[in-house]
Amino acid sequence: MKSGNHGTGGRVYKRYKKKENIPDKMKSQSDNNKNIGNLTNKNEKKGNTKVPIVIIIIFVGIWGLCEYNTKLKQEGLNDIYNTVISVSSSNTNNLDWNSLEGRLVHFSGVNIIPNEILQDYDFGLDFPNAVKVKRIVEYCQWMEVVNENEKLISKDVDECYGNTIPECRDRALNCVNHPSRESCNNDNCCSWKEGDKHYEIETSFDYFLDWRSDLINSAFFEHKVAYDNPQRSPFDSYINKISTARIEVVNKYTNQLLGTVQISSNHINNIPSQHYQRATFENHHTNMIGQSALMNGFYSITPNWYYSHIQNQANPVTAYYVDGVVTGFEGKCTPGDIRVGFEYSYFYPEISFIGQLNNGYLVPYHDANYGTVFIFKNGHYSVENILDSEESSISTLIWIIRIICLVVIIISALSIFK
Repeated sequence: MKSGNHGTGGRVYKRYKKKENIPDKMKSQSDNNKNIGNLTNKNEKKGNTKVPIVIIIIFVGIWGLCEYNTKLKQEGLNDIYNTVISVSSSNTNNLDWNSLEGRLVHFSGVNIIPNEILQDYDFGLDFPNAVKVKRIVEYCQWMEVVNENEKLISKDVDECYGNTIPECRDRALNCVNHPSRESCNNDNCCSWKEGDKHYEIETSFDYFLDWRSDLINSAFFEHKVAYDNPQRSPFDSYINKISTARIEVVNKYTNQLLGTVQISSNHINNIPSQHYQRATFENHHTNMIGQSALMNGFYSITPNWYYSHIQNQANPVTAYYVDGVVTGFEGKCTPGDIRVGFEYSYFYPEISFIGQLNNGYLVPYHDANYGTVFIFKNGHYSVENILDSEESSISTLIWIIRIICLVVIIISALSIFK
């Protein structure tokens, strides 16, 4: 018995795709489309390479400019070292103070003295030798905290339903007879479906008292009647700074004052100062509280704060500083109470700097290569120490720029050759 393809006499037929006759006009149009596509791809590649090339050119220029500026600054540091005159308490015996006029000078470990005493007239306070004084005003205020919790209100029925695969066609209807998830999942033809849960958002409000640096408008509270914040603010917070200071150069051996250098308000911020420290009032027994503070009810005092209690505001009295007035009051408050504290900062006891003397004032010096020279440092520093520190900062910066430029150039170059 012969085997073969039944119905075709054992012959195998191959299927050939019929060749279509494409008119010459259509052929040329098709070729043109291909050429246009190729040109488009080439233009896109050219466009893609233009951006990296531009980026490389820009960063090479930035790199070169920074290297040039770094070289100038290093040359400027050499110029400064050769120009500066160092003045210290140990070499003032034969010093001609007038010869320093207009010169670039270096002082090491000098004491900078404020020309004024910072005061707070409202509270009658003086802060001798302070550079900055910060007044801190805080208000006892209700704060509202909104709590939102999801509460389950209903749940749809869980169910066991049949799978739709062919071999489970007869058994799928029996899935509803499984009473539990376990028995449903043990049957290969069944699947367990949890019923959907329905929630609602339950909102509650909590209120607590706290000292705040700003007033809170209780008109927007949910329970604004029960938790009211009085909006009184007799005093504002501020930061007060000295406007001028001076450096007194004294002979180390005779304590004779050789000269004074003034520092104007434009340059006070260049001088490093210490961190703020808290003002305490426990030792100021003889100073009377300022009348402005008294008229606003500030006659309760703890070592760190003046307090104005809202319930006593209408009864101002003459008061003096005493220790621990209103024992146990610290931390407790009534809405509307106000407390005022102070912080102050001093110059460091020893400052080293490089600058130019001009008509008795210390001013910035301009070097053609380095730029502006007006350097202050906390502590005893020689000219070499200060300039080495500046050179180290310049070197660190140029290395960061080098690394950034190199990384960008490499990434841009790799994108061109992809």
